[in-house]
Amino acid sequence: MSGRVKRVLRFGALLPLLLLAASVYRPVPELGMGSGFVGDPPGRSAREPFRSAAPRVFIVYLNGSVAEGKPDPCSRLALPPVAADLDGRMVDGYRLTVFQYCTPTKTGGFNQEDGDGVAKVRRRAADTESLLLRMMADGVSSDHIVLMGQSAGAWAGLLIQAQGRVPVAGLIGFAPAFAGRRAYRGAAWQAERDRQIAEITASDRLDGLIFGFSGDPFEPPDAMTWLAARPGIAYRHSPCIVARPHAAAFSPCFQATEAGRIFAYIAMRLRAGAVNRSERQ
Repeated sequence: MSGRVKRVLRFGALLPLLLLAASVYRPVPELGMGSGFVGDPPGRSAREPFRSAAPRVFIVYLNGSVAEGKPDPCSRLALPPVAADLDGRMVDGYRLTVFQYCTPTKTGGFNQEDGDGVAKVRRRAADTESLLLRMMADGVSSDHIVLMGQSAGAWAGLLIQAQGRVPVAGLIGFAPAFAGRRAYRGAAWQAERDRQIAEITASDRLDGLIFGFSGDPFEPPDAMTWLAARPGIAYRHSPCIVARPHAAAFSPCFQATEAGRIFAYIAMRLRAGAVNRSERQ
């Protein structure tokens, strides 16, 4: 028997084992260039980065977006101090762990010459749902995941909650927006915004702490009354007046006035999840 035949036979004998291994050890899904933890959780493995022996609550932060056809940059500079400072804090015996998720989707196809009509914010929401499923596969309870986002990241969080395919404990949103500056918004973008608002307001699954800022050129508080009126949404008109209102969540004023409110919301949602689990048992 030739050496080549022997090698083929040996491979044939190993094939069932290789197929079994492939079914157990699936490739690690793409986390997106630039994604990472604010701190480095002890014992984290590359294969199961969200699995932890210690009790944790994960804050998944979604950055804002630039124009539809331009690639979104991803940088730790895009994380507000009020979010970064949550990392490592304890609430009811759980350590808060902040994960900045830079979605693999960087551009969108809505209202683009060669686009497929799907808005970037919808693709980013779908990317985030995949991440949430990955986290749950690593053993994280949906009651221990809070979404947090700025601008289009916050809007993506609203879509995720409205669609209800993957549950989370709650949402903290800073200046949610995706359809461009209000003063220059074209008809196509206005129509897409209206469609998404209808989708969000039709849902009874919303639970969020949302912040709006006076002078925001994208979605000022007077343009968000539809969201403020929704059951489950606590809409906070921030008192902070800054030079760039859409980025006011990055300001020292916001950190000083709202950090306590944000922490209290996370604690409230964690306790609500504990109550829900006990009722299901």
